[in-house]
Amino acid sequence: MGGCGRHLAIAAQVAADKFHEAGAPKDISLTEDNILVQEFHLASKVVFTFWLPINGADHFYHYTYTLGPAMLAELAVTGKWPAIYAMPADAMVN
Repeated sequence: MGGCGRHLAIAAQVAADKFHEAGAPKDISLTEDNILVQEFHLASKVVFTFWLPINGADHFYHYTYTLGPAMLAELAVTGKWPAIYAMPADAMVN
């Protein structure tokens, strides 16, 4: 989604730092298996939720990004916001 890739990289780095503070090893890998991305189009926000088990306990870190007016306009014009409008019709559940 537009410029959100850059924000995902920032969020992942912050999450990794928080996980390290919580005792995670230095060589953690955050993949699509432990990242959830949610959009809240009425609030103009994207929330990245990261999950990682550390010492037998689940740890979560939430990074919230508020989309600015310029990014919202760009995404709306290109049909990518809300993201449901960017999905192919056959991918939607009826």
